[in-house]
Amino acid sequence: MPDYSSWDLPALHKEIKKYGYRLSKEKAVVVEQLERVWLAIHPEAVVVEEAVVVEKKKRAPRKKKVVESGSEEETVGEKLRKVIVGNEKMYSRVLRYEPIFFDEIHALATSSGLKAAKPVMLRCLDEMCVTVYTQSPTNGTRARYR
Repeated sequence: MPDYSSWDLPALHKEIKKYGYRLSKEKAVVVEQLERVWLAIHPEAVVVEEAVVVEKKKRAPRKKKVVESGSEEETVGEKLRKVIVGNEKMYSRVLRYEPIFFDEIHALATSSGLKAAKPVMLRCLDEMCVTVYTQSPTNGTRARYR
């Protein structure tokens, strides 16, 4: 973190203006604001007794849902991909980036023996970059109030 307390007031005003703060006549207020801004911009840095230590947080990898089909195990995404590629009309719509009604894909998957929750299927389709919509645009449940 820069040592803002050693800067002169005009330099502090110039720096704080970059972030949209109002100018203050008190140097301590401006220094505190700049320190907060620096910590917000650098969230992985932790200040420890005037020394800056950078720590990176590691996320635990997400577990994928596994569906058993025969002797081999496949994730829901892999199984869903095979179902879509196996249906020529559906696959051509996916390749043309046509929005597909989610219930069509869900019905195709369930008729092929894939059992998965709708949110899991939506996440898999999103990861595969398949464009879907969840409500029929012509007969939606939303009504116009007058």
